[in-house]
Amino acid sequence: LAGLQQRLAEAMAELERQRHKAAGWQRQQQHLTAELHTLRTQVKVVREALERKGNTVFAEVVAVAQQHDSALRDAEEARAQLELVAEVQAAGQRALLEAQREARESREEREELRRL
Repeated sequence: LAGLQQRLAEAMAELERQRHKAAGWQRQQQHLTAELHTLRTQVKVVREALERKGNTVFAEVVAVAQQHDSALRDAEEARAQLELVAEVQAAGQRALLEAQREARESREEREELRRL
């Protein structure tokens, strides 16, 4: 009987150790579950922030691309205007040279007529 009581006491002690161990594992599991929940929440917050930032950056890229296209159109228009100004300037210079030639010829003719 004493041997059975000893084995029962040992079994009860082992059961108590296992209960404590299980309780420790349960506390650790609860802690890890809470930590996992916190991490998932943080990941969600970061993901949402990154999505917002990505959307903002995308909108900024679109705006910059539109500004770039507009600047290219403006530059092309300015180049065309400069070409037109250069053509008008060249035509004006040709007209001026022609007028100077005609004036010189007219002077020369008058001088020739005075000599006669």
